[in-house]
Amino acid sequence: MWKQVKKIIQQSNRFVITSHVGPDGDALGSELGLYYYLKSLGKEATILNATPPAKNFTFMGKNRAVKTYNPKRDRKLIDQADAVFILDISEWKRLGAVGEDVQQSNAKTVCIDHHICLKQLFDVQVIDNKAGSTGELIFRLIKDMKKKLNAKIAEPLYIAALTDTGSFHYSNTSPSTHTMVAELLELGVNPLNCYNQIYEQHSLERFRLLGQVMLNAQLECQGQLAWATVDKKLARKVNADIDDCEGFVEMLRSIQTVDVSVIFREESPQCTRVSLRSKKTTDVHKIARSLGGGGHKRASGITLNLPLKKAIPKVLGEAKKSFKKRGVK
Repeated sequence: MWKQVKKIIQQSNRFVITSHVGPDGDALGSELGLYYYLKSLGKEATILNATPPAKNFTFMGKNRAVKTYNPKRDRKLIDQADAVFILDISEWKRLGAVGEDVQQSNAKTVCIDHHICLKQLFDVQVIDNKAGSTGELIFRLIKDMKKKLNAKIAEPLYIAALTDTGSFHYSNTSPSTHTMVAELLELGVNPLNCYNQIYEQHSLERFRLLGQVMLNAQLECQGQLAWATVDKKLARKVNADIDDCEGFVEMLRSIQTVDVSVIFREESPQCTRVSLRSKKTTDVHKIARSLGGGGHKRASGITLNLPLKKAIPKVLGEAKKSFKKRGVK
């Protein structure tokens, strides 16, 4: 499929790059890696995301390369684009307002993603769910284009790999991941600085929120299922932001007996975001997919148009089915 992608890059001059709402390290890293690569070819490129990044990733857009989509200001960029790259997501609805406007444009759509995808929704799709990150796929594309990488391209691709492999300890970390990282480090990436910017800039309020959430955490299925909720009232109680709960689901998973962890996060009175993680046995992607979500075998997510109180039993009911099949009550 790289042949089709390469042809579109070679024959096009104006590009828009986008990713899912709430862009994470892999979304932003792969976007910026591709952005700097296209700019090095003399192409016009713009990154447009429906929502801004979480606080710990704002440093990645300090040069204003990453824009939060404003239809009045930015719609013309989509209308004038020859091609739109959709990265780290392979469904329209999670592109938000950007996706709605791209579907009405005449631009070629190219999807590059490492999540499980069951449908052909875009003009060109390159999906490899064995890749550790979408950044790894962008790295492969650039190498396949016979283009030398530089430090500007290398750092965001490193961040993509760092964040989506859990600092290189998740099961999606492969020899090819480390081979890529070795080359990126040789180009001058500073791993200490990247880690510090992402993981060591938390507020005291975040830790107070973490304490409150963990106090209310529940264990079920003989201690193998852990879950907790984060609502806006609780966040306000400790002067935290609701976004401060990012990463809490991994902490729940680290409990010795736990195989599956779930965090329920209140987005609005009628919307709940759910994060699911598994340690080694349960395929949480199957749970997420049954409820309209998606992701990976060990890490998935769902957005439910339900209030928190209704979302909890719906998701836990699906999660418990996988335990019942193994005789765990």
